[in-house]
Amino acid sequence: MADTSTSVRSKQKSPARARPAPRARTAASRAKAPSLDHAGSALRGDMAAALGKFDAIEAEVAALVRADVAKSVGAARGAVATLADVIREVFAGAVDAAGESAGALRLGLRGAARGDVAGAPDAGADLSKAVAEIVKAAIAEGHRVGAEIGGVVRSTLDGVAQGLAEVGRSTGDVARRAAQDALAPAVGISALAAEAVRQVVRGTAEGMDEVAKRHRAERRTASPQVKRASRGDGHAARA
Repeated sequence: MADTSTSVRSKQKSPARARPAPRARTAASRAKAPSLDHAGSALRGDMAAALGKFDAIEAEVAALVRADVAKSVGAARGAVATLADVIREVFAGAVDAAGESAGALRLGLRGAARGDVAGAPDAGADLSKAVAEIVKAAIAEGHRVGAEIGGVVRSTLDGVAQGLAEVGRSTGDVARRAAQDALAPAVGISALAAEAVRQVVRGTAEGMDEVAKRHRAERRTASPQVKRASRGDGHAARA
């Protein structure tokens, strides 16, 4: 009988098979996944800066319009015909300057409406009549270039609310009038335009109040440089 004890003992005494050494971790594998927090913060900052430029442009447009309305209408002692003519010219210029850019059109409409509203009291013109002319002129000029009427009215009413906030007037006494003034010329364009305006002006008073409140809050926290930009005469607003 063959002696197997030696072979058994040799197997027991033989060293266990060495486990493969762990693979060295490279710098790439040790590195954590890149965080997007920094990129996100940078993007938000860039977007805020870009949007701030739009606000500055709108404020500049409004200041130019306000000064022009005050000068032109004031020379005629606030005559209604002169007020309407000036407002129509302002909106015609804003729409033509925007060209085919929808974003520029919205910006121009808001700035024009804001400046017209703020400039009317400066010239001694009736604010309610000014709002009526603003809405009619905006719709007429928007229709002339084939713009979507609902968007035109929405941008214009936003500008009206901002202008009312600048002159310290409540939107409650002009919101209903503005809605009615917007609907009348829209009906003359088409049933589709009229329905678009009806959808926009639903809740107009609440919407305009919200815009005006936000604009007042922004003006209270604005820097002196921003306040200077919003003034038609180019001088810093006094505290």
